[in-house]
Amino acid sequence: MFSMRDLERLYVACGFIVKPSAAARLCDSKGLESSVLPELTPHDAIAFERKMWRAKRIARILAHLPFVRAIAVCNSLGFNMVHEESDIDLFIISAPGRVWSARWWVTGCLALLRQRPGEARRDPICASFFIDESIKTVDHLMIDRDIYFFYWVRSLMPLVGGHVLFENSAETAPEFRVSKNKKFQTIFEWCIKIIPESFLRAQQKRIMPAELMSVANKNTAVVLSDTVIKLHSADRREIIRDFVFPS
Repeated sequence: MFSMRDLERLYVACGFIVKPSAAARLCDSKGLESSVLPELTPHDAIAFERKMWRAKRIARILAHLPFVRAIAVCNSLGFNMVHEESDIDLFIISAPGRVWSARWWVTGCLALLRQRPGEARRDPICASFFIDESIKTVDHLMIDRDIYFFYWVRSLMPLVGGHVLFENSAETAPEFRVSKNKKFQTIFEWCIKIIPESFLRAQQKRIMPAELMSVANKNTAVVLSDTVIKLHSADRREIIRDFVFPS
């Protein structure tokens, strides 16, 4: 287990401003040490609220897509450390054996709505991390002394559905939680179940950027498997770890 001081250094390494209430939630502590940095500015707090409401609106749509079982906000928004230009990052859990199908419909929907990075004029939606519902732990995706990923899991803020990974994650305010029509989703899935998972996997890999495919599955930054799709090529976890735990 990491200490509150470790978490403080993690925030500094990530370029975040430490917000005591957010850090205390991640550490199950009542407060930070006296050396913490100032609170978020009002401007950042306003951006956080706006982005959370936008995430809720998008989640309400994505929740009804085939094979989407749960959605949570993650990364800077999950850490409650955003600025005006921050993306809205989503962590999505799929039905068993359907992680590529879920990504197909989610990315297709975001493309149709022009909400992805490079398309949306403000608060783009980035869905770059999908796992199969059968996955109960993500420890296999961690590096040695992976303090960032440890707190990343704890910072997940569920918007739709539930999963064992959410048990120790952040509480989401009721106004941001989304319900979905499971009957509609079931009918939708029944209509398109004829499309093989293998076909959708092959089609998506075919159009993925070459730089992603060249590093896929060589470490835990970019993972393309039957149960995990993780597309974080700009992985700074080793740099962050070495800053927090200097040799």
